[in-house]
Amino acid sequence: MTCESTTQGVGIERTDYVYGPGAQVTDKKEWDWGQAPACGSSASVTPLRETQITYQSFPATPIFPSAPSVFDRPATVTVYGSGTQASQTTYGYSQGVTPAGITVGRDANYNGNSTVPRGNATTMTQWLSVGGTSPVTTYTYDDTGQALSMKDPNGQTTGAQTQYAYSSSYEGAYVTQITRPVTNGASHIESFTYNLASGELASATDENSRTTSYVYNDSLSRLTETDYPDTGKTTLGYSDAGPTPSVVITKTLNSGGTPGPLVTTGYTDGLAHPILSVLNSDPAPAGPDYSATTLDGMGRVYKAYNPTRCNPPTTNCGEATWGVTTYAYDALGRVTLVAKPDGNTVS
Repeated sequence: MTCESTTQGVGIERTDYVYGPGAQVTDKKEWDWGQAPACGSSASVTPLRETQITYQSFPATPIFPSAPSVFDRPATVTVYGSGTQASQTTYGYSQGVTPAGITVGRDANYNGNSTVPRGNATTMTQWLSVGGTSPVTTYTYDDTGQALSMKDPNGQTTGAQTQYAYSSSYEGAYVTQITRPVTNGASHIESFTYNLASGELASATDENSRTTSYVYNDSLSRLTETDYPDTGKTTLGYSDAGPTPSVVITKTLNSGGTPGPLVTTGYTDGLAHPILSVLNSDPAPAGPDYSATTLDGMGRVYKAYNPTRCNPPTTNCGEATWGVTTYAYDALGRVTLVAKPDGNTVS
C-alpha cells in the first residue's frame, strides 16, 4: 500500500508510504482533513506530519547465512511537523553480551563471545532542538537476547541503572526481578512468578513486598481472578456470544465480602472495542447504571454518554443529568473538538 485516503463528508485525509528494499516503511506522510486530494492525485502541500526512517544494516546470521536477513531495525527516526523537524531518535547497535548460563533450548551460535547480530539496540540518542548534549539511554543484553540493564540519560552521569533478572526455573524465558535505582535510601525491587507452560503471569510482588496473584481458569486462558494483598479480589466471567460479547467483573473489597461486591458487566463490539458498561450492584431501586460509548470507523470514541439509568442509555428517558460528549479528530488521531453535554465546546 502506497497511499491511503479517507473521505468524511466533504473532507479528505490522506497518508502516503514509501518503502525500502526490505519492504520496510522509509517515509510516511500524513495530511490533515482538506490538505490533500484523495489517492490517485498528486499531493503538493507540505504534510501535517512526516516520519522518515533509515535502517541499520547487519551481516548474515546463522539462520540465513547466505545473505543479510535483519532489515527492520531503525538507525534514525526523524519526525517533521509541517516541514520542520520536531524530533529525531538515533539507535546504535553493538554485539557485546553477557553469558546467561542458560543451556536448555538455546542457540549455540549465540554465546558469550559471539558477534552474531541480534539487532538489539544498545544506545538510543534523542535530538535536542535547543542544542547542547543529546540525552542518551544505553542497554545491555545477555547472550540469549534478553535485556539485562537500562541506563537512562540521568544514569549516564550518576551510574544508576535499572536491572533485569531471569531465573533458570523458567529457562531464562521470563523476567523474574526488576531492580530500579535506589532513591533516598529506599530500594525499588519488583519480582514475578509465571506458569511455565503457558507463560502467564502467576504473581507480582511490588516494591512494598505486597503480592498480587493471578488465576486463568478459562478455556482460552484468559484472566479469571486477581487476588490482591489486602484480601480483596476481582473475578471475571466471559460470554463470547455475539453480536456483543461480554465480561462480568465482580470486585470484592475484602475476604469477608463486606460491603457487598461491585458487579459490572462490560460489553464489546465484534472487534473487542468497549461499547457499554453496566453497573449491576447499585442498590438503588431504579435499576442498574449504564455507561455507553459509540465509536467512529477508526475505533475511536465518537460519543460518550453520561452514566444513566435510562435503557437504552443512548436515549434520554427524562433524567436531568443525561448527556453526551462528542469528539472529533484530525488525520493524526488527535482530538480537535470536544462538544460537552451542556453545549460548550473545547477545540
